[in-house]
Amino acid sequence: MSSSLTPPAMAIEKLYVAVHPCHKGDHRPQREVDHILRTGTFTDRTDVQTSAAFNLPTWASDPLDFFEACEAGEQRSGRWAYQLITMVPRTLDVAHAVALLDGYRAQWLPHFAGCWAIHEPEDAKTGHRQPHAHTLFSPRLLADGIERSREQFGKRYDPRHPSWGGARKDPGVSSRNWQWTMQRRWCEAVANYLVAHDLEGVLSVVAEERHAVEALSPMQQKLHERLLQAQAEGRL
Repeated sequence: MSSSLTPPAMAIEKLYVAVHPCHKGDHRPQREVDHILRTGTFTDRTDVQTSAAFNLPTWASDPLDFFEACEAGEQRSGRWAYQLITMVPRTLDVAHAVALLDGYRAQWLPHFAGCWAIHEPEDAKTGHRQPHAHTLFSPRLLADGIERSREQFGKRYDPRHPSWGGARKDPGVSSRNWQWTMQRRWCEAVANYLVAHDLEGVLSVVAEERHAVEALSPMQQKLHERLLQAQAEGRL
């Protein structure tokens, strides 16, 4: 899936996964980082709301330096990064959106490193805002406490002598059901955040789609039911 995917107008439970395989010599990390952070050839796009790096090793000067090292040490058939593209409810301002994403990442991506950004382009036809977030991260884990150099980090992991090889990849990220699992977790994170913060107007997020509940996906039904329950209990 292309990481330049344009999200639909509004589907707040949606989460897409983009896989970034190695293509030596085509400057893929620079293109992806520039696209997310709106740097380099993407500086003419003014829709980025905020962005930041997370958990970068001490040797990495910035996200581009980190991902270039990840690709440089990767095998030709390997994957140097994954990207989550998540829809953000229009009812959230930037501060709330950042808090929602920080909580989700801290819970489900605590041992990965990378960068993220929130984009808010306008639909050319409707003029509606389309807030969504990009999270680019290496599948290599930082949890073993071993200090690896820039040259060593992206190399093949050595299970017999972990300190000799690169950082181990999380096998779960490449599993067949990982995207479904992360989408379910995102749906739950959104619902929990909206309810926990008593944000007004959240029911319109689902109603805006103008679909009958029985026509919604299981994830949308779950969110719809959760928000209706919160309203009935007087929490919204």
